[in-house]
Amino acid sequence: MKIYHKIWNTYNPNDKISSGRYKDVIHHIDGDHDNNEISNLQKMPHGEHTRLHSKDRIVSDTTRKKQSRAKIGNKNGKGNIGNKIIDRKSPPTFTEEHRKKISKSGKGRVFTEEHKQKISDSIKRPLANKEDSAWELIFW
Repeated sequence: MKIYHKIWNTYNPNDKISSGRYKDVIHHIDGDHDNNEISNLQKMPHGEHTRLHSKDRIVSDTTRKKQSRAKIGNKNGKGNIGNKIIDRKSPPTFTEEHRKKISKSGKGRVFTEEHKQKISDSIKRPLANKEDSAWELIFW
């Protein structure tokens, strides 16, 4: 269970989040997933959450066609029958030559200590410097 689900359930014992795929989700009102204050959390159905985040999304014709082809043979988008059909018709996304070029471009890359620290901090960020009482209630 995600931390913001636990926080929601702690503060709203009579309106707990339903677990499982395509059930209720927690929306971060300000868009910051690290801000787990109860005033920033909003419970909503999965479909409503998807519509909220995709209402201003502009999809190119190419992407729209790919999305349409991906659904072929899939009842409600479940299963992978359509994907197998598409895989036989479509060439691989990256050729072996292209993969080698990408690999070669990354080899020998040197990171500064500052950059290494940034990467390390970004991985640890969700677990560090949380002063919310619900956070302490759950983890300490």
